[in-house]
Amino acid sequence: MNFGRGWVFLVPLLVFVITGMILSCGGGGGSASATPGPPGPSILDITICEGAAPLPTPFPTTGTPTPTVLPTLCTVVPTPSIPQGCLLQLHAVAELNNGTNSENGSTIDVTNSSSANWTSSDSSALLPTTIQGNQGLYMGVTVTSPGENPPEAVVSIPGLSSLPVAVMVSTPLPSGTPCPSVVLIPPTPVVTPSP
Repeated sequence: MNFGRGWVFLVPLLVFVITGMILSCGGGGGSASATPGPPGPSILDITICEGAAPLPTPFPTTGTPTPTVLPTLCTVVPTPSIPQGCLLQLHAVAELNNGTNSENGSTIDVTNSSSANWTSSDSSALLPTTIQGNQGLYMGVTVTSPGENPPEAVVSIPGLSSLPVAVMVSTPLPSGTPCPSVVLIPPTPVVTPSP
């Protein structure tokens, strides 16, 4: 059997195929590989809701009840209104994908999460404010004129933002009339899953 010049073409072809297989299987020594994301749920969506975040409620378990927050998503957010010089309270609820499908997911409150960033489309009219570690508070600074687009509140975490919520700033309350009260909850550390 005379292989002659056939080896000249066959050897480089075999070296090329074997090298490709090694590299595709993660070989190759110092090549970088992707780091898998952290285990657990991920955030699918963030919704801004009017009012204070739900208060922690005891959740019965075997043994001592543990304070747990079990918020629900608000489906429709009306255009809230705040008198000039007063505070509006909003909270944010994140819908989680627990690894099965989005219909079987759960929700968590992310209002005071360290990764939550509350902003305004016009901070000269609607100013995001934090009081005693409580986020989701906005001060009405400039009255929204009729026909004018109202400023919008948005909350975001790295990689995901809520839909904007338009906020009307109305005329100041009459002298001696108190502003609507806000509920300040001592903040607890909130772990926010990645989007």
